[in-house]
Amino acid sequence: MDARACGGRWTAGLVQGLTATLRGISTATTGGFANPLFASAELGGSLVTAILALLLPVAVAAALAAAILFTLIWLWRRRAARRELTVRA
Repeated sequence: MDARACGGRWTAGLVQGLTATLRGISTATTGGFANPLFASAELGGSLVTAILALLLPVAVAAALAAAILFTLIWLWRRRAARRELTVRA
């Protein structure tokens, strides 16, 4: 079995276990009245996580491309400045 799949199963199991525990505590302490609040918070967290999972790789790729571009421009200008100093000397 792939280690990533096993890690994913552990993470999913942990999240599911914590969710079930939280809902059980909520039901026991509030008679189930707070369960919609916890369900809404869970939905909001899932939505934020899904959006980040889609946008974060794009943002990282754009930042990496910008860093490479700025590095190439810096190197090009540095090389041009050194040529100019060599020609003057």
